Amino acid sequence: MTKRLIQYPNLKYHHQLSAELLHCVTLSGSSQQKSANALNFPTVCCDLATQILTNTYHPKPHHHFAITEPKLREVYAPDFSDRIVQMWVALQFTPMMEKQLINDTYANRKGKGTLAAICKTQKCMRQPHHSWGLQLDIYSYFNCINKTTLIKQLHSLIERSTLSPLRKWCLTTLTTLIVQHDATAQPNHKTGKQHLLNKIPNHKRLQFQNTRHTGLPIGSVTSQLFGNFYLNNLDHYIKHDLNVKGYVRYMDDLLLLADSPEKLQHWKIQVEHYIHSNLYLKLHPCKIQISPVNNGFDYLGFRVYPHHKHIRKSTIDSLKSRLHYFNTLLTSKGSAPKAKPTRGLWSKKDIHQTPFYTQLKAMQSTINSYYGLLNQANHCKLRQSLYHYHFGELKRYLLPNNAYYEHFTIKRGLHFNKTTPEDLCWPETQDA
Repeated sequence: MTKRLIQYPNLKYHHQLSAELLHCVTLSGSSQQKSANALNFPTVCCDLATQILTNTYHPKPHHHFAITEPKLREVYAPDFSDRIVQMWVALQFTPMMEKQLINDTYANRKGKGTLAAICKTQKCMRQPHHSWGLQLDIYSYFNCINKTTLIKQLHSLIERSTLSPLRKWCLTTLTTLIVQHDATAQPNHKTGKQHLLNKIPNHKRLQFQNTRHTGLPIGSVTSQLFGNFYLNNLDHYIKHDLNVKGYVRYMDDLLLLADSPEKLQHWKIQVEHYIHSNLYLKLHPCKIQISPVNNGFDYLGFRVYPHHKHIRKSTIDSLKSRLHYFNTLLTSKGSAPKAKPTRGLWSKKDIHQTPFYTQLKAMQSTINSYYGLLNQANHCKLRQSLYHYHFGELKRYLLPNNAYYEHFTIKRGLHFNKTTPEDLCWPETQDA
């Protein structure tokens, strides 16, 4: 039956698959590739459905570039058509994986996320027998994922599902193709700043790994989903075999809590042996820490304590640096200062060539992003202090939304000057 369907696609299922792929288009975010294909969505989805059902689908070259926020890393972004296929695969896998994942893993899951992971961490830290904590991080995680082991996990999940035989076949075929595909082998489209790619250490670059057997490209829709599920068996081992009560995992960042450092050291040895023997991974030697709970942990961007949390000092220093740069930009009347930020939006030349109001909106967005993090921590006085002592020229244009300085809005009454559109002025000085 399956062989006949491969040669002559089932028209009913072809229409259904095309509709599901078209739905994935509506769920995908905005991008240049999506805008370029806006008039051809039905045709693209119909062709993809035919390729999937006839087993002729094959991924196209990726777009290879580097990002700088939140840290410098390389990205292999799939072609628009491949992203749609990966979204369809992710939608099929998500409900199946949710039934297998434990409650204590928080990455890439609806209703979870970093803040939920931190709340669970604090709850565990406050429990009576959790006076010590063990932090573990897996060395170069995505680059070291074993493809054969991952495919076995995913195929087992498909076989145990209640999907139709044809849907199982499509999902099995696509999963194997996506995981085994070597993103570095094809002549990829290199975009962005090439010198940023050269700054990435070799052990963090996919092309320097044995990509035939290991590694998932960061940037693919399925990589985050598969990467999170790859450690599912480790979660069950820690919770049920080691019987760890206080446990939180966010992707490859693990936190275990106990009543003594000796117990944590024993668990560390067991976990290290398990991931080496079963998942072909190793712990990062410089990111293993055993410390008292009251000392707090650097976890997911925060310094987490049992009853409160603070933003990392490096994040606060980064915000101060951005505020200083914005003030320099405002006092230099639009000309970009020589010392630009090395990362993020303000490291790019384009933003400095836009009208002043566009730059002001970008400044507001950047500042509010940082303040969004500050709002999640215990930093009311810090938010006020930063405004009064570091905003400087920005106070002319931005106002805090309330007495808690949670975010900032552009002052009302600010208008373009008709004679010099790049400047802003107040109503009383505006041309009639």
